[in-house]
Amino acid sequence: MVGARLVLWWLRQVPIDLTEDDRYRVDFVVCYTDGILEAIEVKGMETEAFRRIRRLWLKYGPFPLKIVKKNRTTETLWDGETTAIE
Repeated sequence: MVGARLVLWWLRQVPIDLTEDDRYRVDFVVCYTDGILEAIEVKGMETEAFRRIRRLWLKYGPFPLKIVKKNRTTETLWDGETTAIE
């Protein structure tokens, strides 16, 4: 399996402080066996409130945020870069 990573541990509903006034609770935080952390958010519909969080995450997020959408596409936000995977 190319690109598959093993999960060491995961937590659900983890609060992340993005700014002093903005705390967001991500669906999951996953730690892989290589020590990389990643937040995972599952979205059925993207609201304006989440688009605001998306902008804050791009600027202040402590690790990558993977957004898994209803149509099964994923998008990873990190360091001001967005990568979409079909």
